[in-house]
Amino acid sequence: MSPQSASSRGFTLFELLVVLAVLSVVLLFSLPNLRLSREGDAGRLEGERLRALLQLAGEEAVLGQTRVGVWFHREGFAFLRPDEAEPDPDQARWIPISEGPLRPRTLPDGLWLELTVEGRGIPLARVRSEASLTPHLLLFDSGENQPFLLKLHGPGDRSRHLEGNSMGRLQWLSVG
Repeated sequence: MSPQSASSRGFTLFELLVVLAVLSVVLLFSLPNLRLSREGDAGRLEGERLRALLQLAGEEAVLGQTRVGVWFHREGFAFLRPDEAEPDPDQARWIPISEGPLRPRTLPDGLWLELTVEGRGIPLARVRSEASLTPHLLLFDSGENQPFLLKLHGPGDRSRHLEGNSMGRLQWLSVG
């Protein structure tokens, strides 16, 4: 074996250390950006989930010929149905839907909600409490609902605004 072929078989220790140093610098600057991107994705994903669940609840109200209520707290929400044992639907107490896609939800850490219904800000409890489950938002069997603006806030002043009009249409508003 010639001396030239023996030295061309691999990398020197110095070359490996230089490559590791360059990779370390690249990772040092990219990992915080990846974390922020994941946090933004969590807010976007949770917002889309919330919109889809509100849409589903509205469809359930129409198909089931009943009202569906939504009760919010700062870190989550629960869908409610009127107690069928009460003959007067306007006097019925509200019961959480505990199974299936409309089960109670808690938002991931760092996300929180703010709600306005029919132009009035609604104070939301900090945590889920079963003491008083009066719906903040009603979805009617006609497909209509109370007009609302739901703000999903995330880390770093990021927020998404979901608007529901009286005809049951849900849309994301651009926040600028």
